[in-house]
Parts: sequence; structure tokens; C-alpha cells
Amino acid sequence: MAQITMFDVGDKQHLLYVNQNTATIIDIGGNVVDKLPHYPMYYDADVLVLSHFHKDHYDALIDYAFNRTPRVLHNIKQLFLPIIVSNEHYVQDLFIKMIAQQMLLQYYKRPQTLVNIPIDAFIMLLVGSLTHEAQLTIRALHQGQTFSMANQQYDVLWPSIDVIHAYRESIEETLQEFDEVYGRDENMQIAIRTIREHSNLLWTEGVQRIEINRNLGQGILADARHRPEGEWYRTVNQHFTTAQTKLNTKLAHIANHLCLAFRNDDWLFFGDLESNDLGNVMTYLGNQHWLNRYKLIVAAHHGTHSNPSQQILRTDFCIASQGHGLYNTQREQKARYIYTHMAPPHMVTLYETTWKVGDITKTI
Repeated sequence: MAQITMFDVGDKQHLLYVNQNTATIIDIGGNVVDKLPHYPMYYDADVLVLSHFHKDHYDALIDYAFNRTPRVLHNIKQLFLPIIVSNEHYVQDLFIKMIAQQMLLQYYKRPQTLVNIPIDAFIMLLVGSLTHEAQLTIRALHQGQTFSMANQQYDVLWPSIDVIHAYRESIEETLQEFDEVYGRDENMQIAIRTIREHSNLLWTEGVQRIEINRNLGQGILADARHRPEGEWYRTVNQHFTTAQTKLNTKLAHIANHLCLAFRNDDWLFFGDLESNDLGNVMTYLGNQHWLNRYKLIVAAHHGTHSNPSQQILRTDFCIASQGHGLYNTQREQKARYIYTHMAPPHMVTLYETTWKVGDITKTI
């Protein structure tokens, strides 16, 4: 039987999914290394699923990579992300340029400053530097696709193609501005040429798959740790920083709307979706005849996001990663009512939050 553990990491999210001696990490917010003696399968995880690009769902990656945490994520072979653009040129070209940016800016040796680097490629680079597998496969997902983790297949419920296209123009406009800034920076052009010379180490397979060689990822981070401060940073154009900030602001603003949600016959993961998006997911579930009873539902955004249409769902358990700061707000109270009434009439679903009970482990 499968087990899902939701770690108590405050107002962040971090889950471990174990099934048939395989393990998957779903979101990775908050360092949980001190807890791992009780969860040894964490070290065997071969898949990492990141629901969206908000720091409270990936900041442990920064700790693990820059502190070189032993054994953590060493066996990761696949990274699943939500798709943000559906244009192959941008997927490939942006990633190459992001790695070039690491070559220029990572000498800071202050990891907290790096979270402002365009985050999709930054995450890919961090995972690529941690794994001991020769190749990390990265796949961006959208509604209608399937993917496999922990010996089971999952249906992707969100983001939909329609919502991706709704944001596509503004995202690609921002990426185009970013592209122009790269073209004005001489050091960046040199760095890009260097990366492209290693084209056998980094490539894409169509629009949805990228593979990054472990040695490339580790080499870039090692370069960052040992590079002396000096002319490299001072010659970076201020326009570059402005464009970088604008791109991250754009991605952060829409991250919840492009968040991964998925399901199989046993459990359902709502990610960090907003209320309107949850309503659309419920419509999709109905159209696919997937409004069956689930053993477990992971509540959207730490138990503070909900949609009235969710009350037709039925489940044994609903869990939320929640800190004190999110408990008992008006939105949380409304969501809590919905999540506790995902049960047959006159019954109440067992709804648990990490703030109330600590780490939560459920067998499904």
C-alpha cells in the first residue's frame, strides 16, 4: 500500500510519496533533513514534482544544493514541472541563457540572493547539481497528459491549454525583452557561446523535455562557489537586472494559475490553485467522469483556497500543509468548511492540518 507524508514545514509545502519501494518528493519547501531518520525512503526518491514556481514550494532546494546536503536528491532521475510556455524556441533558448546567467552571477556565495534569478531554469540547475544520476530528465506538463511516479500513472488536471494560451502573449513579450537585454551584454554573449559549445551536454527533445548532464550542473555551482568577486558582476548591465526582475514578477504573479494538479483513482492533488481555477478543474473532472470517491485529497494552497463546487467530491481524508499564519483567516474558514464536508450526508471528512497535528502520514 502507498503512503503519503506531508511534512510540518509551516506555511510551506513538502510531501513524500512512497509506493512499492519507490519514492517521489512532491514540492520541496522547508528543509526536512532533521526528520529524515524517520523517513529513510526519502533518500531513495527518483522523481521530484514541483507544482509551481513559488519559493515556499522549492526553497529547500537552495539549502540542499548550496550546503551540499549528503544523499538528499542523489537518486532523482526525473523532474516534473508545469508548462509555462508552449514555444520550443523559448524553452530551449531561455534555459541556455539562464545557465549562462549562473556563470556570471552565482559567485555571490549568498544563496538567498539567487532566488531572484528566473526561477524555472534555476530550479532545473539546482536539481541537476544534486542528483548523482548521469542524466536528469525534465518534463513540463499540462492538462490532458499523463505521467508516472512511484509505479503509478497520473492524469494531469491543470494547467489547461486555454490558460497557458491566455498568459502566453504576456510571458513571451517579457521573454523577448529579456532576450534583447542579453544581446546588449558582452559578457553574457560570451557565456552563451560557451554553453552552446557544450551542446552535447544540454539539449531538448521537443517542447516538453530537457535533459541536463549532472557534470554540467555541478560544474556551474562549483564555479559559483569559488569565483572571486570582481569585474564580472560590475560589468553586468543594470538593464539586465531590471529585465530579470520583471520576468520573475510575471512568473510569480501567474504561478498559481499555472500550478500542477493531478489525480489517479486513489488520491487527488490540488496544488496551489486559485478558486476560479479549482472550479475549472472540477468541471474537467466531471467531464472525464472522475468525480469518484478518493481515499485522500491534498487541499489547495495550504487549506486556504477552495471552490464551492468541490463539495460534491467524496474522500476519506483531506490534508493541508498549514502554518499558524494561515489558520483561521476568513478564506481558511470557508475552505475548511468545504474540505470537512467532502463526505456522504451526515458525515464529516477527517480534515487535518500540519499546524494542528505535525507531520501527517496517510496510507492509501
